[in-house]
Amino acid sequence: MQLDLKPKYPLLLGMLAGSLFLAGCSSWTGLAAERYDHQKIERDEEAIEAFTERQEIVGSTKALYLDETYSKELTLPSLDYQEGEEIYVHTATYEVGKHLPASRYMMAVSGTDTSRGTIRLEDKEGHLIVEEYMDEFMGVPYLYADLREGDRLIVSGGGGSGFYLSSEGKSMDYFDLENYFMEIGVIRKPQADQLSLRTGIWEVGKHLEAGTYQIVDQPTEGFLYLFEEDQEEPMIIQFNGQNVFDAATQRFTSTGRPITLDLKTGQKLSVQGVTQIFLEKE
Repeated sequence: MQLDLKPKYPLLLGMLAGSLFLAGCSSWTGLAAERYDHQKIERDEEAIEAFTERQEIVGSTKALYLDETYSKELTLPSLDYQEGEEIYVHTATYEVGKHLPASRYMMAVSGTDTSRGTIRLEDKEGHLIVEEYMDEFMGVPYLYADLREGDRLIVSGGGGSGFYLSSEGKSMDYFDLENYFMEIGVIRKPQADQLSLRTGIWEVGKHLEAGTYQIVDQPTEGFLYLFEEDQEEPMIIQFNGQNVFDAATQRFTSTGRPITLDLKTGQKLSVQGVTQIFLEKE
């Protein structure tokens, strides 16, 4: 007699699979470690917590944001604006004290389509003070910084009209840049209880009072570097807001949860890669 063995195969396979599963469970130690290119990924819990709570960059990742040496001048007291004339700069390197007088400056695009490029300010040792791509739409329209004796202002681009510099901190006489940028939605006025800081360097105790602030209407990109004389490295905040379309104004509005900052007299804030930030004092 020939026996039909086929019905037993599924049962046998099921028993075999079950035994393998039980054998595996007896020595199971959890999910496999996260890996990249066959290397185990070590999670930096401190860095994750710092960014989650206050969007601060800490840990080993911070070195990626400090790929250049920042100038010690960033911890010095800010300069005052000086009486002067309107200055236009084009592609060239300008030495402060030789080509430009030392002063605090407002630097801006001229309001023409060709006025775009990079402005870099470094000290006499070549250490970075500030560097920004200037463009009214794709970059930043304003840059505020202190130009000290011996510093170098390196301009790349600017087109035929160049970039506008004012040692008095005001817009050019013949063209109202402020209203122009507001009309096209590049900048906006702060609300009554807000303080606006534009791209550049600002001193606590001179340009804004010491105290606890919240950064509101968080930008979708950009950074805030906070320099302090007795700190070897600046504190770095990375903005990560969202754009929401306002049907009433037909414009996008930057939103995001507030970031709390405790600011002390003498600290310097470097607003980078974003047109402006808004602060509310608690």
